[in-house]
Amino acid sequence: MSLLLPRISISLVFFLTLLLSSGQLFASDDLKRVVERKNVEKVAAVVEAINVQNRIVTLRSLTRDASVVMEVGDEVRNLDQVKVGDRVVVEFLEAMAVDLKKGGGMTPSAGAGGAAARAKLGEKPAAVLGGALQVVAMIIAIDADEPSVTLRGPEGNVIEVLVQHPEKLAEVDVGDQVIITYKRAVAVAVTPSPIE
Repeated sequence: MSLLLPRISISLVFFLTLLLSSGQLFASDDLKRVVERKNVEKVAAVVEAINVQNRIVTLRSLTRDASVVMEVGDEVRNLDQVKVGDRVVVEFLEAMAVDLKKGGGMTPSAGAGGAAARAKLGEKPAAVLGGALQVVAMIIAIDADEPSVTLRGPEGNVIEVLVQHPEKLAEVDVGDQVIITYKRAVAVAVTPSPIE
């Protein structure tokens, strides 16, 4: 088995730890986490077609009847080493958190960031890419019958959001703020597949 998969898996774990750590863009001791969701999925696939010149790769899942065509950016090194029939492992992560700041006091704002890591020259192609978006919004209305909250975002935009757990509405008041954080990452490594 290639040593690349453990290295990429370690990179993904480290990368995701950085992305998912509680070190928010807007850190504060008086925040309360009210929603947290995370989904990690690992997919084994085979390279079905590759156009190195145009940097287009077609992957077919080994466990589902699904294929995906991907444009591979210049940041992916060693693409010329990838051949039709190569096995790859792709890991996807999506996470969302909502923190509550009682009484407000923060300036409505939005921030984004990202990070990437890639294989060294000469190694089998591999990459880890991810990003995060964080928004501070004000609760301007609460509808317990719906159940929903209406938020005003950093640019004055207003949106009504349905609440999955109506019992949590008892914890919020008009004038409170929410910090919504969305994070996404993907890791791809050419490696012997655990699935034939």
